[in-house]
Amino acid sequence: MPKVSVIIPVYNTERYLRRCLDSVCNQTLSDIEIICINDCSTDNSLDILKEYADKDKRIKIINFKENKGAAVARNTGIDIVNGEYIGFIDSDDFVDSDFYEKLYNTASENNSDIAKGEYKYTNDGLVNEKLNEKIKECKTNFSFEYCSAIFKTKLIKDNGIKFPILRDMEDPVFAFHCANCTNNLVFVEDCYINICKRPDSTTARIPDKEQVSNKIKGIQKLIETAKKYNTPDLSVSYVLALWFYVTLNSTYESKFEDKCFASKKILEFYQTSKYKDAILYHLRDFSNFLAKAIKSGDLNKILSYKQDETIYKNIIKISETRRTINALEKNNKKLALEVKNLNLNNFNETVFFISVVNNYDLYNRCIKNNPFVTGSENIKLVEYNNIKDNVYIAKRYNSFLNNYNYSKEAWFVFCHCDWEPLEDINLQLSKLDKSSLYGPVGSKVEIFNNKCYRTMTGCCYEKRRDGSDLRYLTSFADSIEPTDTFDCQCLIVHSSLIKKYNLRFDENLKWDLYVEDFCINSKLNYNINSYALYFACCHWSGYHDLPKSYLKSIEYVNSKYPNNIFGGTVSEIGGKKYPMATEKDLWIHAIRKKHLSNKGT
Repeated sequence: MPKVSVIIPVYNTERYLRRCLDSVCNQTLSDIEIICINDCSTDNSLDILKEYADKDKRIKIINFKENKGAAVARNTGIDIVNGEYIGFIDSDDFVDSDFYEKLYNTASENNSDIAKGEYKYTNDGLVNEKLNEKIKECKTNFSFEYCSAIFKTKLIKDNGIKFPILRDMEDPVFAFHCANCTNNLVFVEDCYINICKRPDSTTARIPDKEQVSNKIKGIQKLIETAKKYNTPDLSVSYVLALWFYVTLNSTYESKFEDKCFASKKILEFYQTSKYKDAILYHLRDFSNFLAKAIKSGDLNKILSYKQDETIYKNIIKISETRRTINALEKNNKKLALEVKNLNLNNFNETVFFISVVNNYDLYNRCIKNNPFVTGSENIKLVEYNNIKDNVYIAKRYNSFLNNYNYSKEAWFVFCHCDWEPLEDINLQLSKLDKSSLYGPVGSKVEIFNNKCYRTMTGCCYEKRRDGSDLRYLTSFADSIEPTDTFDCQCLIVHSSLIKKYNLRFDENLKWDLYVEDFCINSKLNYNINSYALYFACCHWSGYHDLPKSYLKSIEYVNSKYPNNIFGGTVSEIGGKKYPMATEKDLWIHAIRKKHLSNKGT
């Protein structure tokens, strides 16, 4: 009996196949069986397989006369394996030379059903350490990276585990099923399968309605498996959150009707599933599309919902639910209960959105007609028409602060006219301490080895003013985090703080750095802390080059704080007591931060 049977489905991968076969045939563990299933390839893949089979008698070839898909190919391999363990590899990937030896030795020593290594992506060298940590917390978090593991043949055959016949999602269903059937799963460090991310692969293509349907069917099978094995709700929530996220994000470039089809299915799950938290946890990433579709009226017709309010209410709960999941994952049950039971009817404080408007098309799109703004009666809009007079922003903001009646407490949201909230801000404000400053995205400096490292804080989307080139700016944190300053797109402060310290914006800073200076001045003179929020929003910034006004402003601010250094989203601010890190230093620092974040330290 071979120690490991390696199953390789092959379809039109002649460009990568030799590398894959060489890596498997040259394993330090020689006692292996290699089963190659040619899924009716139309290129030279079959000829390459025959060439290698002539040289290596461990290779068995099964040749399909018609294309049946990867799931059928792998299941066919499972039916004929002779090995003690089974491993899987796609024909465009390859494994390290000692991959199967490390996995087999560890599995054998521990009599394990599953031994798992790690994925390494060949185009960037990244290793997903976080998944293994999640699986250590709960075995049934294992729902992807299945090719990094070997599975005891007895486990698979005794439990009748097969790949579902789907065009998509067959892999996570298989891995999740295996994980539910074992109590003995071990991990092997420094044991890698190398995954080739190529633009012509199935997973890289823009999904159509059929592929979205298969993703939804796969998610249904995950839920069916969870019910069958009484999988803990927390683990199911993690797995579903992951695959809802993948399903929704993968349709970003799809046709409008395919996006709507995916949205409809997700919302249907929300209405019927007991795992509502997991669905809404990542639905916020798709809420921008939904909100716009609702406003146009198209989505309501496609989804056949009677009232738009139904969808609004579902989306508006997103941030509350996300925080519930975050708290659960951190085993902070008390906080999770507080957030989950949050009654927003008790939060009736007025919230002012104060904007200096130089583009009413953007202002109407981002603020005035935004369902996350107009849907809350306690939100009041204050707009300064700056098209004709072009009065600088710091002066406009100060005019509001100078004329406000401070006997009425309220939250002030100073925001650009091109700043678009993508979730209900009330859910954030109801939990915030009124003695600090807040914003969605900012920057901080950290001193390490006598060098200064500047790091982004918080998160936001950013796109050009024509709606193109969407990108995501974020740090490693997924909740509130300390920061030095905020970008001027948005600053959130409570009226009681303004009243207590008579805070104002520096009117010498006409167009740039007035928010950054506000934060620095508050910290140095009044010991007021700033915190970046994990708040879904989008800045239609235009990605403009640094204007001359910024260069003048940075000189002015630096002269104000010659003995200090602070983080700014564009550059460091203040004196240069510490040298800035080199590009190599910054790279190492970023890796270190990500590693610590994934480890939860």
